[in-house]
Amino acid sequence: MFKELSYCRPQTVAEAVAALQTPGARALAGGTDLVVHLREGRQGVTMAVDLNAIPGLGQIGVQGEEIFLGPLVTFSQLMNSALIRYEAPLLARAAATVGSPQIRNRGTIGGNIMNASPAGDSLPVLLALDAEVTLAGPTGERRLSLAVLLAGPYRTRALPGEVLKEIRFPRLPAGCGSSFVKLGRRNALAIARINVAAVLQVEAGRINFARLAVGAVTPVPRRFPEAEAVLTGVGPGEEVYKAAAREVAAGMVRAAGRRPSFAYKIPAVQALVRRALAEAAQAIEGGEADAPGSH
Repeated sequence: MFKELSYCRPQTVAEAVAALQTPGARALAGGTDLVVHLREGRQGVTMAVDLNAIPGLGQIGVQGEEIFLGPLVTFSQLMNSALIRYEAPLLARAAATVGSPQIRNRGTIGGNIMNASPAGDSLPVLLALDAEVTLAGPTGERRLSLAVLLAGPYRTRALPGEVLKEIRFPRLPAGCGSSFVKLGRRNALAIARINVAAVLQVEAGRINFARLAVGAVTPVPRRFPEAEAVLTGVGPGEEVYKAAAREVAAGMVRAAGRRPSFAYKIPAVQALVRRALAEAAQAIEGGEADAPGSH
């Protein structure tokens, strides 16, 4: 199986795009998903296109009012980045829950996105951050929202030959708090059974806007606009959190249909949503992080 696998290491994005037009070619970033795919004997992969020699794909930075991430940024980089801890602390927290230290050192944000697992820990966070992705392909570049990119379990709307070039999301305005919570079978090395990302902005005692995204309960991680509408314009508190949690549970059933696992997932997702919202509100009161370089 491995003996039949071709390998190339492009030096530019354009070279990677050209290589990925080969039937059976797959991008190789950290390799934590692709190697599993190969070991399990799944068919269809004939060439690994290693992106790690392309300059600039492992950068984290800020440009104007946007944070940008290269697709080769690892989870260890995210959890240790002073910029991310300050600008998007929920992303740093989510990165810290991914796998083992070895997996976090190799696994990349781009790989997590393009694998499109319903339980991918970065996906609800990036949805709550209003993230967009830039794809480079044979006909040029295009930018689309992460929500549009995610087409289904382990499927994206990337076209043949396209490679993920960059992830961007707007900086959170003043008065924002955020949270990421995750339910797994154990505290470490666990794939999420449910993961929740929440962002709240509170002004003059009322929630100005809310973003709430949940993973592992629907075919793709998604925002829940009905729950966000319940939260908007009212004061933060347990009763409104409960109402939003009920909307998430109802939206989960509408999106995925009734399943046997929902006997525990409905109360579990409601509890996690309430907790995430409460933690986001508390973060506003306490301040989430020090400015980069202040440690």
